[in-house]
Amino acid sequence: MKISWNGFSKKSYQERLELLQAQALLSPEKQASLEQDEQISVTVADQLSENVVGTFSLPYSLVPEVLVNGQEYTVPYVTEEPSVVAAASYASKIIKRAGGFTAQVHERQMIGQVALYQVADPEQAQEKITSKKAELLELANQAYPSIVKRGGGARDLHVEQIKGETDFLVVYLHVDTQEAMGANMLNTMLEALKPVVEELSQGQSLMGILSNYATDSLVTASCRIAFRYLSPQKDQGREIAEKIALASQFAQADPYRAATHNKGIFNGIDAVLIATGNDWRAIEAGAMPLLVEKDTIKVLVNGHWTLKEKNWSVR
Repeated sequence: MKISWNGFSKKSYQERLELLQAQALLSPEKQASLEQDEQISVTVADQLSENVVGTFSLPYSLVPEVLVNGQEYTVPYVTEEPSVVAAASYASKIIKRAGGFTAQVHERQMIGQVALYQVADPEQAQEKITSKKAELLELANQAYPSIVKRGGGARDLHVEQIKGETDFLVVYLHVDTQEAMGANMLNTMLEALKPVVEELSQGQSLMGILSNYATDSLVTASCRIAFRYLSPQKDQGREIAEKIALASQFAQADPYRAATHNKGIFNGIDAVLIATGNDWRAIEAGAMPLLVEKDTIKVLVNGHWTLKEKNWSVR
């Protein structure tokens, strides 16, 4: 059954809950949890963190009509900023009418590293470790066999020399973590590799740890919006599209605007991550290397809008 979200923001809290129930969007248990306004108990909170003296709540909102690859989603947002939810809801409605988002998962691997120092002969050590690549990957998988059973596991390994105030020889492990974030998995595998790569390199290991710079975990998403979806008046729709594209260009050219542009992007990203119980700090940390180049702030992941004259659209 098609769900009508018209006027959802104007409904009362109780009316919104009734709509969710009428459309059976939640299980009875989750519906009851919302209706009873269940919050985390201090007992549970005390098990989650340290030095707990209470709990803290934020608004839990919905952004409906998010169309991705032909599938419509109702996305949870946790944020105290109403304009974030309002803007995302308005944009999702326009983009849905224009055909929605097209998204593609290119890669889904996480990277961990063993940092070695006091390596007397880095070139020889690099060659030795690289020559044992197959054995090291097998050792990593033996350290976490459950991920192999689920179709994942260590996929690749390479070694690089890092020059600086102290020189390091770094072993990078690439792991298919399936649906898991993978921190414990990577760290367990890396701990298993540490003594072996220490012996092969004749160096000392500083640490074996996951990297939040997830260059092997890449998803792209795009959309195309015809001018007519921005305004029923063709000239006005074109003007809006031009300003959207110009604002994107301004953010790419000016670091002061880029910082605010990126904050706007993270308004939506963080709201979803918090609502779904994910580590938003890890995602922000992973984006940092993409945002800074030669002391200049850049636009996040080259996310920008361009004007397409041929088909009268902005994308």
